Amino acid sequence: MKLLHKGYWFGTEAKLLPDTMYSEITSYFDIIECENDISILSEPDIHLCFFFFNSDKDITVFHSLIRMCRNLNKKVIAIYTGEANSTITSASRFIYSSITTDTDDICGWAANLNVNIRLDYSHHACVRRLNHKSSTIETSAPEFEAVIRFIDSNLPSQLREEELAEKCHYSVTYFSKLFKKMKGVNFRDYVISKRISLAKQMLVEDKQTKVAVVAYQCGYKDVSYFSRIFKKKTGLTPAGYRQQY
Repeated sequence: MKLLHKGYWFGTEAKLLPDTMYSEITSYFDIIECENDISILSEPDIHLCFFFFNSDKDITVFHSLIRMCRNLNKKVIAIYTGEANSTITSASRFIYSSITTDTDDICGWAANLNVNIRLDYSHHACVRRLNHKSSTIETSAPEFEAVIRFIDSNLPSQLREEELAEKCHYSVTYFSKLFKKMKGVNFRDYVISKRISLAKQMLVEDKQTKVAVVAYQCGYKDVSYFSRIFKKKTGLTPAGYRQQY
């Protein structure tokens, strides 16, 4: 059974969302309608809340909610119709994530939101904790795939095995064994493989983008190092690969 996040809901009620969006969000969150009682956010175990900005009547409540978030170091997941208005953009410091009801990628957004919350806030491991008295590694494949999705969506960022292990409440040694068991390669090789695949795609699809920019967008700040890794994995330099393909 999937463990749902608690989704404290403010603004327009969640049931007025488009059906597909409501279905996707409720597949990850147990929605709790707060009837705009923002005092609920004073609870220490509540770190995030939803706000559905659907009409001008939501503005006053939203401002009050943002003041509460500023004072208590909370964040808002903002959902809005049409384009983000100035009320939302001016509060970007306190917005954890935002999306329009017009989106075509609610499935991807909801899945990534679930992963990020698990990594940033969950007091539970992203995957089941190892029984330290046993040498058997056990995990739930769907939950482990949440970690993989996080890696795949953050290739331009710095990805350190130690930090992911810590966020999942595991030792680095256990996380490494788990990763190798589930993916067949170690963490470092997996990240390199995904980054090089992304680089190959970018080099072919946009031949005007400089190699240094491709390197940076694939998580490499040193273009010389990127070129060495790329040639080691493909047998060609980035420029040579672009020319050939």
